[in-house]
Amino acid sequence: MSSSTANYDQEDKFTAYRTIPTFQEYLLISQEKCYIEQFQKEGDCGFLKAYKNLPIITLKYLRVEVEIADIYNNVIFDNS
Repeated sequence: MSSSTANYDQEDKFTAYRTIPTFQEYLLISQEKCYIEQFQKEGDCGFLKAYKNLPIITLKYLRVEVEIADIYNNVIFDNS
């Protein structure tokens, strides 16, 4: 997500996705800094995790672990 799409991605799009009966997991990956939000659905509830410096994200429903370093491989952030 970029700063120009973050609000839409976190609100309207996310709300729409939650209406899908088979929806289980949602990742928002920042392109401007090392930051990832993960939503996982558990029954009628769900929970949100935020990752800044953790090394691995577990995608429970896909049964896979992803290293954050691999997600951001070759990405150079503009710190200005």
